[in-house]
Amino acid sequence: MATRLLDSVEAAVSGVRRVLTAERDFDPTCSEREFRVAMSDHTVAVLGSALSTLLDELAPNVRLRIEQLNTGHVSSPLHTLRTIDAVVLPHGYVRDLPRLDLCTDEWVCLVSADNRAVGEHVTIEQLSELPWVVSYDSPSSPAVQQRRFQGIEPRTRIVVDSFTALPYLIAGTNRIALVYRGFADQLPTGAGVRTVSCPFNAHPSLETVWWHPMYEADAGHRWLRTVFAQAAQTIDKRPRARPHVNTRLNGERP
Repeated sequence: MATRLLDSVEAAVSGVRRVLTAERDFDPTCSEREFRVAMSDHTVAVLGSALSTLLDELAPNVRLRIEQLNTGHVSSPLHTLRTIDAVVLPHGYVRDLPRLDLCTDEWVCLVSADNRAVGEHVTIEQLSELPWVVSYDSPSSPAVQQRRFQGIEPRTRIVVDSFTALPYLIAGTNRIALVYRGFADQLPTGAGVRTVSCPFNAHPSLETVWWHPMYEADAGHRWLRTVFAQAAQTIDKRPRARPHVNTRLNGERP
């Protein structure tokens, strides 16, 4: 109880400090501000290169501290956003907070390259029979929701708070995972896995930046959001290895 109370007090104090130090004017060309953003390794794989390039071009002294997304960020987003600048999560985890929709991505199934039981397409029956590797397993997870919409109760064998780990847990086995096409496109050819289309009409995931309302008047934070928007536009123009759902930029919601 005392530990939870201390965590709450520290988060509140951090939030007050951030409000008091919010910048009304922000010049990225000379600022040395550090921004803390929690995002998954999938998001880093898809947006990381574009973000890095934009920071070099626009703000050579600004530092971006990326925290690996974990279950704590997902289960208590409002608490998390009192201590960091933003969380990048698809719709389904967070509600009623300011957001900037970035880009959509379609779902594909990931299987071992030598899995002969799965051909060019995986069947609904196989999704129920094959053992699963699940990333960020929670009731609100978009991947979990996609399966439940189809009445699929997977045989979950491994749960990991990572996307990058998936190929190592699938290659050479009969396991399967549901992943984003954008992440799968970044995998090296020697990863020992391959993608197959879903046997159902999976609703595309909408990747989104979420932040606490206390940042609304912060000029530096508004600038950070524009950088994420520009990065999303950049990847829309990047050649992709496989067909994919067109990435689009959505406007900010008040």
